[in-house]
Amino acid sequence: MTTDKKETPPQQPMPQFYPQYVGLAEDEINLFDLWNVLVKRWRLIFIVSVLGVVIAIVYALSLPRSYQAEVHILPPLEKDVQGMQGMQWMQDMQGMQGMQGMQGMQGTATTDVFNQLKGNLKSRASLRSFFEAERIIDILAPGHNTKTYNPIVFDGFQTSFHFNEDKKDKRNFSVTLDWSDQEQVAGLLNRYIELVAVQTKQEIISQVKGDLLQKKITVEQTIASKRAMAAQRRSDEIARLSEALLIAQALNIATAESSSLLRNVDFSQPQGSNPIALFSQGSNTLNAQISALKNRKTDDPYIEGIRGLQEQLEMLNNKLLAVKDDFKVVRIDQQAYRPDLPVDLKKRKIVAGGGVLGLILGIFASFFFNFVENNRKEEGAEA
Repeated sequence: MTTDKKETPPQQPMPQFYPQYVGLAEDEINLFDLWNVLVKRWRLIFIVSVLGVVIAIVYALSLPRSYQAEVHILPPLEKDVQGMQGMQWMQDMQGMQGMQGMQGMQGTATTDVFNQLKGNLKSRASLRSFFEAERIIDILAPGHNTKTYNPIVFDGFQTSFHFNEDKKDKRNFSVTLDWSDQEQVAGLLNRYIELVAVQTKQEIISQVKGDLLQKKITVEQTIASKRAMAAQRRSDEIARLSEALLIAQALNIATAESSSLLRNVDFSQPQGSNPIALFSQGSNTLNAQISALKNRKTDDPYIEGIRGLQEQLEMLNNKLLAVKDDFKVVRIDQQAYRPDLPVDLKKRKIVAGGGVLGLILGIFASFFFNFVENNRKEEGAEA
């Protein structure tokens, strides 16, 4: 018995690889070389940095001084809007029906008028009105004193105002004004708040009066229409009676009793459904009716619903008379005062920024001059 054995080839040893040292490529950055460049040219970096700081200081000192005044305002109190109760402000402005006066609604009224005031404070129209009223252009641009408005000057004036509202409590609202004159800034800001407050009050009064006048016109037109239709109906009735009078006279019917035509007439029915009954009343009765209709001074007693309309008209007239300006739209929490010191114009940040910029430029200049110097050395070596 034989056993076949397979021959196995001898195992070859695995080749071993050893890492070889690869030098730095010519285009790779060596941080040590960069540091040497900075150390070598530290004087240049220092000079450029100092120059940047000096330029920043000169620029900061050249900026004009600016003074800031601030006004803190709050919504009016409930007692401040009680004067609006007589004109039923909430009912007329918001269309609320069946509400008497302002009871229970003062809180809503104070919020509404204060929101309207804040909107007017921020509006471009209010700022322009104040700009022209105070002749700000004479202060900011004396060369344009022949004009009260200049778009460029006005835009600069508008950016001087800042409106700040507390996001958590929107009742806290403040207005600041940046101005070059220390003596004028507080007065200008206080007068602006006063001007806008008066403007807001007049807007509310105008809105209320406009709404009431519109309602009054509507009622008056309705009354006039009803009176015109009543006059037309009276004219139609006179025409019918006059025609019946001619018939009665032609038939010699002087009175109702003398008419044999009345025997089968049912007077319980309206006259319109009984054409015979109209002339059969007799000429005497018809003449009296025609005379009474022609001599009637007013048709109001015969117009349905006119007394209710007249009552509404009287109420609207009373509301118009009750509209007054004895209410407030704002409460001054702290008025503007003359500032003692100018506003911090971030001069420290300007100087620090100049130093940082000078340092960056100095580092850039050092690498640039080092690059130029290396190129010259290489060109000299090749020559």
